[in-house]
Amino acid sequence: MRNLVVSFFDENSPVTKIFLQHFDSLNLDRERILQLVGPDIEDNLIYHSFSDSAMQEPYEPFLGIIKEYYLKYYADRYSVTEFCEETNVYFSHKCIFESYIEKGSASRIEPIIVSDFEYEYKKMIESLVRMLCFISKEHKLYIALNNFKRAGLGTINIVEELLRCDNDIRLMIVYSELSVI
Repeated sequence: MRNLVVSFFDENSPVTKIFLQHFDSLNLDRERILQLVGPDIEDNLIYHSFSDSAMQEPYEPFLGIIKEYYLKYYADRYSVTEFCEETNVYFSHKCIFESYIEKGSASRIEPIIVSDFEYEYKKMIESLVRMLCFISKEHKLYIALNNFKRAGLGTINIVEELLRCDNDIRLMIVYSELSVI
């Protein structure tokens, strides 16, 4: 296990996506990953463990990652609107990202047309993935998602899209077959 984790976080490794399925109480938290790999990736490691008791944020943790990176690295170069334009966010969703990044809660000006829900949902997933890919071109992203069995559908759809498209994001998914939902 140690060699697998260490080789995954090696930037020269061709493997950028990994799923770790286990049948026991594997403790692979942020501290354990850093202990195995070393402190070199600490600034680029985004660790998230899904909880069975806490209410999840939509698209958790990806929406929060985008907000954090925007505020840390892009706010001095782009307004949120410009950032959305630069990352080709679907035009009807720009106000959602603007309100979330600026105020902490997502709101939308236009009403949702029920018959267009699937299309809008697909466009939201695509926008989130484009934003993550844009960020990853300037900043190495090592994303470790633990307890993935408890992830919401939006998160799962983003992971599926990240697996489909060409990107430099390193993504580690950890889940236990023994845990009960």
